Amino acid sequence: MTFSPLLSIIVPCYNAEKYIDQCVNSILASEFQDFELLLIDDGSKSGCEYLKIYEKTDHRVKVFSQQNRGVSAARNLGLEYSSGEWVTFIDADDFISPSFLDELICLTYIWPSADIIHAGCTNYWSQGNQSIEQQYMPSDKLPSKSEIFKRCRGLVPSKLFRKEIIKNNAILFDERMKIGEDLVFTLEYLKYIRSGVFSPAVGYYYRRHPQSTTAKPRINYAQKLYEYKRTSQAVFDAAYALSIPSSDLTIRSRQLGKQLIDTIFDLYRSNSSQREERSIEHIKNDFKSTDFDIIEPSSFSFPKRIFAYLLKSKHFTAFDILSHILFKLK
Repeated sequence: MTFSPLLSIIVPCYNAEKYIDQCVNSILASEFQDFELLLIDDGSKSGCEYLKIYEKTDHRVKVFSQQNRGVSAARNLGLEYSSGEWVTFIDADDFISPSFLDELICLTYIWPSADIIHAGCTNYWSQGNQSIEQQYMPSDKLPSKSEIFKRCRGLVPSKLFRKEIIKNNAILFDERMKIGEDLVFTLEYLKYIRSGVFSPAVGYYYRRHPQSTTAKPRINYAQKLYEYKRTSQAVFDAAYALSIPSSDLTIRSRQLGKQLIDTIFDLYRSNSSQREERSIEHIKNDFKSTDFDIIEPSSFSFPKRIFAYLLKSKHFTAFDILSHILFKLK
C-alpha cells in the first residue's frame, strides 16, 4: 500500500550528529502524525549511516543523500521526493514542540483557501535560554495579500507550503545563494497564493549558536552582489504579482536598502585585487540608478546614515573617498 501523507517534512542534514536526535525525536513525537520525514544528507563527512537508523525504526522516515552542495540543493532534493499535500522545512539543529505541527495543520481545515500558513518561532540559545523571536496574533479573518507581503518572515521553517503550487510553478531554492535564499523562495511562492494565515504558534525552536550559518558570513563582494540583485528582483516581482501599492513596499524597501549598503561595503572590505582600487567604477557599473532610490537614510544609525545619504543623493565620489578612509583605518 502506498503511503500518501498530508505533510512532507524536509530536514537538510550536514554533519548534524550533535543535534539530529533532538530534532528527529521531536518530530516523531508530534501530536500530528500524518507526515513523511525526509532526511537529506548533504555529503556529511561521516556519511549518512547516522540518519538511516531512523529510517529503519519508522516507516515514515526516508533518507536521501547527495554530494555536499549546500542547504538549498538539499531542500530541492527533498522537494523532488516529497509526496505530501503540504510541505514544511525544519533545520537539523532545530526542534519543535509536540503541538506545533497540529496547530498549523488545523488552520488548513479552518481556512481551506489559505495557501501558506505562517507561524512564529522561539529562539533557543546554547545555554538553554529561550526567547520568542516573533509571534503573530490570532485573527478571525484572512489577512490581505498586502499584509502577508509585509508581515511574512523570510525563513522557510515554521511555514506550511502547498506542494501543488511549488510543483506547478517550478519554485526551487536558488543554489547560488548563501544568504537570503529562504526569502527569495518565499517571495516567489507568494506570487501564486490565493490567501494565507498567520498562526500564533511559537513551537518551532530555532537554535542560536556561534556555529550558525549566519554567524560569520564570509566577505565576498561578487556573491553579495548576486544575492542583492536576486532578492531585489524577487521583492519587486512579488509586489507586482500581488498588486502591492508602493506605500506598502516600505518595510521591504528598507531591508533592500540595508542589504545594498552592506553589499557595497563588502566591496571596500575585499582585497585590493578584487576591487582593483576602482571601487567607484564598480558601484556605477553594478547598480542601477533606481537601486539608490530605495535607501532611507533615517533608518540607519550614525555614521552609516552619512553613507546612506551620500548613496541616495548619488554623491559617489564623496562616498568612495570616505569609504576608502574608513576601511583603510580598520
